[in-house]
Amino acid sequence: MLKKYFVKNKKTISGRTINLNNILKREIEGIKFLDSVKISRVVTPKIVKINNSNLWYTQEYYSLIPFNNFLLLNSNFFYLNTDIEKIFYDFGVYLARLHNKKIRIHGDLNQKNILFCKNKIFICDPSYLKKRIYSKPTFDIFRVINNFYPYNLIARLFICNKDKLITFFLKGYFSTSKNKIKQYNLKKDMIFYLKSITSLMGKGIKDKLKYLLIKLLNKKMISDIKNNRLRWLNEI
Repeated sequence: MLKKYFVKNKKTISGRTINLNNILKREIEGIKFLDSVKISRVVTPKIVKINNSNLWYTQEYYSLIPFNNFLLLNSNFFYLNTDIEKIFYDFGVYLARLHNKKIRIHGDLNQKNILFCKNKIFICDPSYLKKRIYSKPTFDIFRVINNFYPYNLIARLFICNKDKLITFFLKGYFSTSKNKIKQYNLKKDMIFYLKSITSLMGKGIKDKLKYLLIKLLNKKMISDIKNNRLRWLNEI
């Protein structure tokens, strides 16, 4: 895949011109950071070629399955692919080793950046934004867990074994992590992150209803965390 920045399309934020060279540099650093940890069932993009003067780079990609689709196919009412448990365990190990480096975190582990190819998980597009919530390992853990509770109600209903798969992910993480994260601290951070979620939407009725749904689902999640109604919390 080729990604190129075009200088003639410069944009400004708060009156400041974006430095495309710095953005290119940060993106490449992030991709190399992800590739610095090797785990058998975890795949990351590989940089093939970089052209700094013309602001482009190429990287390897794969034929990938979206997060929800993969879970719906492999963890539904009728079938559980036991390999998926090993995948999320290895993903936990991978993320812990990434955090152990204490260089940075991924910062953007949403469903679009966690994909699947056969029986492997593909992690891509780390954030280069420097915000307070991006600085803590608990933010990455939160984003992974929150993906199991999608705002798409059909996917949320039919994706099964959430507790089991999150438990495997957490077991992998805490078996490897050098970060001493207590249950109370993770719960507190997760509640903070849930309350911080905002969605940029239009002013139509459909958008307002969607925003209300997200708020209601996040409120329920906060209540479940506070009252220990989620079994995977016992793994911390």
